[in-house]
Amino acid sequence: MLSRDLACYIDRKRALGFKFRDRADLLRDFVWFAERRGDRFITSTRAVAWAAQAPSPERRRTRLLMVRRFALELHAENARHQVPAADALGQASTKRRPPYIYSPDEIERLLRAAAALQPAGSFRPIMYAMLLGLIAATGMRIAEALALRLDDVTADGLVIRETKFHKSRLLPLHATTRHALDRYLVARRQVATADRALFISVAGKLLPYVTVRGVFLQLLDRTKLRGAHAGRDPRIHDLRHTFAVRSLEQCRHDRVAIARHIVALSTYLGHAHVTDTYWYLQAAPVLMGQIAEASEALLMGGAGMTALAPHLSSFLREHLPKERRASQHTCEAYAQSFQLLLSFAASRLKVKPSKIEIERLDAPLILAFLKHLEKKRGNSARTRNARLAAINSFFRFLEYRVPSCLDQARRIHAIPMKKTDEALVSYLTRDELQALLDAPDASTVSGIRDRAMLHLTFAAGLRVSELVGLRLNQIDRQGVSTVHIMGKGRRERILPLWKETAAAVKAWLKVRPASAAPELFLNARGQAMTRDGFEYILAKHVATASRAVSSIARKKVSPHVLRHTCAMHTLQATRDVRKVSLWLGHAGLESTEVYLRADPTEKLEALAAMASPMLKPGRFRAPDKLLAMLSTAGRKPNYAE
Repeated sequence: MLSRDLACYIDRKRALGFKFRDRADLLRDFVWFAERRGDRFITSTRAVAWAAQAPSPERRRTRLLMVRRFALELHAENARHQVPAADALGQASTKRRPPYIYSPDEIERLLRAAAALQPAGSFRPIMYAMLLGLIAATGMRIAEALALRLDDVTADGLVIRETKFHKSRLLPLHATTRHALDRYLVARRQVATADRALFISVAGKLLPYVTVRGVFLQLLDRTKLRGAHAGRDPRIHDLRHTFAVRSLEQCRHDRVAIARHIVALSTYLGHAHVTDTYWYLQAAPVLMGQIAEASEALLMGGAGMTALAPHLSSFLREHLPKERRASQHTCEAYAQSFQLLLSFAASRLKVKPSKIEIERLDAPLILAFLKHLEKKRGNSARTRNARLAAINSFFRFLEYRVPSCLDQARRIHAIPMKKTDEALVSYLTRDELQALLDAPDASTVSGIRDRAMLHLTFAAGLRVSELVGLRLNQIDRQGVSTVHIMGKGRRERILPLWKETAAAVKAWLKVRPASAAPELFLNARGQAMTRDGFEYILAKHVATASRAVSSIARKKVSPHVLRHTCAMHTLQATRDVRKVSLWLGHAGLESTEVYLRADPTEKLEALAAMASPMLKPGRFRAPDKLLAMLSTAGRKPNYAE
């Protein structure tokens, strides 16, 4: 069973674009380990035992997290699969080994030693000298260099194809590097082999990394670089680090030039994120000195500080909507977060919000702001985390533009998200829901509109943003049989409408006032319905419904409760969590799993499956037809049977 589940999991990952080679092999080893011990489902104990076999703490944790991700997907479909805790083998270490920076003399000695390899006068020393020299001159990864083919050498430079993270790029070459490469190509084309690889082995095939590493260790011994620095023997990859650091040191030393240079260098090196390039700042003493000078200026009175307003304006008006294509709701939520932050900071620092500098928003102030949200404003941990996420996003944006704030950004990124309670979702029973749907007065235009909104929100499981943003062209105007939803994360879905819901929407379309607004639902002023407006309307009808069904008055009914109600009723009707996820437009089954915990029928089935083996389930059978009739006479029908 686990083998079949793993095969589906691997196919799904590869269909999403992941190579999934090494991880697939490790997961196969885990499944073999578990099935050999008779396991049909993943257990936390077995996952930890398998992961603990790895030789180092980092590899143990990597193995455990790999199984955990596999278990999460299986658990969403079958709760008998256990999900191991992420910290079952301890917390992850964030310590990163500092790079070894070669001096120009050390690189020259390495290349001389490579050119002196045996046999003398053969292609082998020429190839190794070119390989190491090319890495030192371009900063490419060793795997990228070994994957180069003769066709990748073009007049514009080297074409690096489908490397890490499936990224391809063109590397322009310096004139001296180009001249050396042309001389190497003359020697390479004289080698009789059908393989088109740029660097080949003695056998005339693609040069393997293991062979290169063995030769490199020999070169370290010959140049006496091995063991010269305790615990920090140079690696081939350190040639790439050296290229990056030397490039930064030769850049013009001012903030704007460094910021632009780092972005260009990040692209040249093929980094997935520019923050991976900022890591090299710690190995460039000149630039670290500039950061220290900026910090000293801050303590001495704020000289040289950076204004916040232009960068925040660019973040909210350019970066989020245009570069990131964030939705309007996201932009508004982020703007609200910074409105609260700047109001708090202005009060604390005794300055106007427009005069606040970036350097003033340090980690202690952010922590004080988060505490203020919970203590003074009464916000929940979820809201606190959402505000912190907006702040983190802004400081990631700043890392591209203000390198002097890098240390400040890292300190803010280190502020942890607060754990939240996973409470059961609140939803309405059938009687409560029916009372709410019947509450609007169908004899008035506003009542017809309210009835249509309530029906549509429940039947389609809409978020409040999806409801108020729904446009006329998203409704099938002829039969009003379907609705086209633009959901969270730009996930679209088309949902059929129930007959009663379609009738309520049709009734609203007949009386909807003429308006230039494209939205389906309008307020009393003929403008698009707002979130606050719908919340007010919902609260008014909940109060009306409580007169018919008193239990609804004890519940806090928000627009999202109607979505939860739709999910719970759909789950009870279909008994398939995947269909609920599809109907609600969730990104994954993990988001839908919360409804399983709130559904009592699932727990009753679990209890039935765990019945004592000594008891056999069954019904009482009367020994006589007359007694059977008497046992059922007068009994009210039990609809649960």
